[in-house]
Amino acid sequence: MKTLFSQSLTLGEGPRCCDDGLWWVDIIAGTVFHCPWPPASAKVQSWNLLQQVGMIGALAPAQAGGLVIAAQQGWHHFDPLSGVCTLIAQPIPDPEIRFNDAAIDPAGRMLSGTMPLSMPAGQGQLWSLETDGSYQLRLENLSCPNGMAWSDDGSILYLIDSPQRAIQLFAYDVTTGIIGAEQGRIDLSAIPGVPDGCCRDVAGNLWVAFWGGSCVCCYDLTSGACREQIACPTSQITACALSGSGELFITSAGLGIDEAEGGHCFIHNTHAQGIISPPWQGQLA
Repeated sequence: MKTLFSQSLTLGEGPRCCDDGLWWVDIIAGTVFHCPWPPASAKVQSWNLLQQVGMIGALAPAQAGGLVIAAQQGWHHFDPLSGVCTLIAQPIPDPEIRFNDAAIDPAGRMLSGTMPLSMPAGQGQLWSLETDGSYQLRLENLSCPNGMAWSDDGSILYLIDSPQRAIQLFAYDVTTGIIGAEQGRIDLSAIPGVPDGCCRDVAGNLWVAFWGGSCVCCYDLTSGACREQIACPTSQITACALSGSGELFITSAGLGIDEAEGGHCFIHNTHAQGIISPPWQGQLA
């Protein structure tokens, strides 16, 4: 495992492998990072947006250009060239609630989890930013909504609500964005720590980062078996993303720990082929 970025991030999160390279965030610092791909000798760029939008939970490319970021103060379009954020929608105008992880569904919506800063159990929610700029509440009674992914046909949503220590499988209607009943779950409690962010590979496996577990694990979504466990050099592993050529990009957090590599970002070569992050399909005003 190699270190891609050695600056200690407070809460490194939300990695995305996009057509123009790697993107990730430091949630608490409200900072967005970009590294062209491949990263050899490439300079990492960063933009601190804390004063504009507060903390930043996640990001994704936008079909219209730039990025959509799920921030403390709602969904925003971010233009990296100007450094300016423009509000798209704000479902919960409460400074004590922030967006956490997010993902783009097969129809181009952005699903984003929210939770109070104090993290009380059962107060988290899952919202969708529709392609017309409207938004819908999709799921309630969560605690710490984190990683999300979909089956190839979009009929199953894989969701990690971290305290559940499981991958939950929900029926999903791609046409409407409606989340149906839970269809089952994959137990992750055998791994120390709690599951955090995740990414899917083209073979249908889910790669899960474990906060407090010092690892990323690959799960067969059909059998539920752990196919591979990758040890990491720091304990608070937050999320992961796979490139199309098998590089696993891993983020971590230095928050509250005294570990030399806490908060660093890493690259690990795997046998798996990742899925380039699809864009939010909405049009900007």
